[in-house]
Amino acid sequence: MGTQATRTHISRYEQWCNDPNIHEDDRAELAAIAGDEEEILKRFYSDINFGTGGMRTTEGLGSALWNTYTIGRVMQGIANKILEIANKSAAPPRIVIGFDTRMTSAPYARSAAAVMVANGIHTSLFSQPRPTAMISFAVRHFKATMGIVVTASHNPMQYNGFKVYGADGAQLLPEPSAEIIEAISDVRSYSEVKRYDGDVVVHPLVHTIDEQFDHVYLFYVLTSRLQSEENPSDMTIAYTSLHGTGAPIMFDMFRMAKYNNVVYDAEQCTPSGAFPTIAHPNPEDPAVMQRVIDVARQHRAKVALATDPDCDRLAVSVLDAHTGEYVMLTGNQIGALLCDYVCSNRKEVFGAPHTDRDAIDYFIVKTIVTSDLGAAIARSYGVHVEETLTGFKYIAEKMNMHDGLSLHGQRERRFLLGYEESHGYLLGNYARDKDAVIAAVVLCDALKAGGDNRSALQQLEALYERHGYYEDRTVSISLRDMSEFPKIQRAMDRLRAQPMESIGGLAVTRVLDYEQDGHGLPKENVLKFLCADRSWVCVRPSGTEPKMKVYFSAIGTTRQEAQQKFAAMHEEVQAIVQQFFG
Repeated sequence: MGTQATRTHISRYEQWCNDPNIHEDDRAELAAIAGDEEEILKRFYSDINFGTGGMRTTEGLGSALWNTYTIGRVMQGIANKILEIANKSAAPPRIVIGFDTRMTSAPYARSAAAVMVANGIHTSLFSQPRPTAMISFAVRHFKATMGIVVTASHNPMQYNGFKVYGADGAQLLPEPSAEIIEAISDVRSYSEVKRYDGDVVVHPLVHTIDEQFDHVYLFYVLTSRLQSEENPSDMTIAYTSLHGTGAPIMFDMFRMAKYNNVVYDAEQCTPSGAFPTIAHPNPEDPAVMQRVIDVARQHRAKVALATDPDCDRLAVSVLDAHTGEYVMLTGNQIGALLCDYVCSNRKEVFGAPHTDRDAIDYFIVKTIVTSDLGAAIARSYGVHVEETLTGFKYIAEKMNMHDGLSLHGQRERRFLLGYEESHGYLLGNYARDKDAVIAAVVLCDALKAGGDNRSALQQLEALYERHGYYEDRTVSISLRDMSEFPKIQRAMDRLRAQPMESIGGLAVTRVLDYEQDGHGLPKENVLKFLCADRSWVCVRPSGTEPKMKVYFSAIGTTRQEAQQKFAAMHEEVQAIVQQFFG
């Protein structure tokens, strides 16, 4: 432990041990790990930092972990930034604060509110756990300066964190995010953190957002559907919220959307931060879907849906009528179904500003790691495709840049769909973050439109026959914890220095290095290798977890050909990356 970096970790540890603002019992806990270099490194390898969607880490005592001290310092930095923004405008400083169902989320949300009101900031505080898209919507609805939601999304129960929204309801882009980081860094001592010690819920600067607000939000969700989808449906839908925020909102949404036959597992739809029925609450894992599939099988449901704990991601399994089994769809496949449905019905989108809907240029937004199948579908309908970096904040940026603008003084651009392969989707303009609620109802609309004799799998097969077979996979190479993150950066550096010239027998025709040249997008640490047959591989570090993500898209004229290409590509890339980790 002789490096300068390690001495920095020790310095942070010693500062905490000697800081009178750290509670005596907590300082005693820190004293007990004196000399345990590995434990000190785990707790103090850095201060908690912004990632792709905010901050997220395990709970515990230390500068790199989620605790009362770190959230207090972060909130004071955010409060200082809100006041700075308010001083430059005529609007009063206001923040919206929401939270998920994790055991510590509500207390942390109230703790955050206590810092805000102590700084004189008007605070709209949710009274119950609610989906993250509702916080995005509320920021816009209440014209707040910023918003936060205390959540660790689909991470295991020992994690917590939060997402930060700007005044547009979108997660922060790099420049405002850097300003927040600087504001937090300027809070040098925990003694600088202002905090109201009373019951923050009854503070005069606090406005409580209660269940009545659900109806306001759902009005905008349901008016973002298509006009033709107003008739009641008896299609059987199985649903689970995985103990998260989704159940009350989703059940109201299905009722208002006139889906009359929704079945569910009552235990798994009960909110609980302990997630008692699942090992980890990530619906992208097929094992996590098993209980809702069991419910679906009992009732012969056409589709089984799961939302993650903060209800921004949607997972889907559909009935294969030939085998009687349920097949889990990838995020890319769900996106393709949504894309085909909304693009084919684009002239019926609710709320078009005038009757001449042929005078509208429609567009979708996808990320650079999302399958090109959706782009092919959109273009086949004459819909424009915008591509951007990973993270819904970049999709929101494209929405803000293009939606409603006039082209050549005549045609208006109108947003239809934004999505990413990690099961995040948004339709409509009411929010600026992914929303499993709108994705669920529109997907059900798409399945209903297909009719009783045409399954989701048949709809997908028709898309493959028309546009080619896409085998899209995401592989995560995980390390122990964030203290090992430098290994990931070294691997990225070696991939830049020694770029792959072929992948699985396919010649690489172009390498896109988004860190050196953003290629029309903000610069970010991402490498994309384009092959001669339009297949590709993209590599990027996770913004919030100690892992490298490798995205594969293999294209073939048949499913077998696409799968064989993926297998060869995966084997070669996995070997190279693991070698670079050494």
